[in-house]
Amino acid sequence: MNIKTHQLLVEEGLVRKLFTLIIIILLLVGLGCTKGKYKQIISLNYNIEYKFGEPVKKLSDKIIQKYDNNGNEIEYAKYYSVTSLNNLSFVNKSKYDKNGKKIKLVRYESDGSRNWVVKFKYDDKEYLIEDVTYESDGSKGFNTKYKYDNKGNEIERADYYPDGSLSLKFTLKYDNKGNKIEGAGYKSDGSLNWTSKYKYNDKGDQIERILYKPDGSLNSKYIYKYDSKGNRIEEISYDADNKIVNLTEYKYEY
Repeated sequence: MNIKTHQLLVEEGLVRKLFTLIIIILLLVGLGCTKGKYKQIISLNYNIEYKFGEPVKKLSDKIIQKYDNNGNEIEYAKYYSVTSLNNLSFVNKSKYDKNGKKIKLVRYESDGSRNWVVKFKYDDKEYLIEDVTYESDGSKGFNTKYKYDNKGNEIERADYYPDGSLSLKFTLKYDNKGNKIEGAGYKSDGSLNWTSKYKYNDKGDQIERILYKPDGSLNSKYIYKYDSKGNRIEEISYDADNKIVNLTEYKYEY
């Protein structure tokens, strides 16, 4: 799991703090969507406004992800665009063991204070099986548990509140090439919250992700574009009316 997300739970509309944490974990643990070796990735996120019926980009925020020589993401910093893109929101810093497995993620606020810590656990096959969040006072926060099929594909992720009760569950299905093709999100009571479908080009790059509401109607759509190296360079988000609402551009520094 690395950049295999910025992504999976954007559409769930669940607890805000849990939502943010899940997105960060997906991005930082390794569910990747980019290829190649690079020192950092710069993501520019735009909200799309419409003037005279035409879409206009409005810069929203910037994300800078830094990597070590082994391709592990060691820093994830988000900057808000208020008057400039130098307004730091937060920084996540990650540590790895000698085998390159992420073992710790620390969240720092813009003033340098430490907010929370995520610790990661692996089984004897080196699959991530659980991550646990600890608040600044040391108390246990949300935790996530993972399940895999016999090919090593993640097939289930379940998130739990600090008291141990289920918050949400997410499942995935794959084709015979190991590409995820279907996903589903469930509420704590087991009812369906959303479903998703994925499409790929002939190089195996994910080019489309469509989210559906429980009744089967369209919720949102995401289109992805790549460069000749297979690096994702653009993500376009559409709403249920098929209007562009967000745009993300990715730049790579080697």
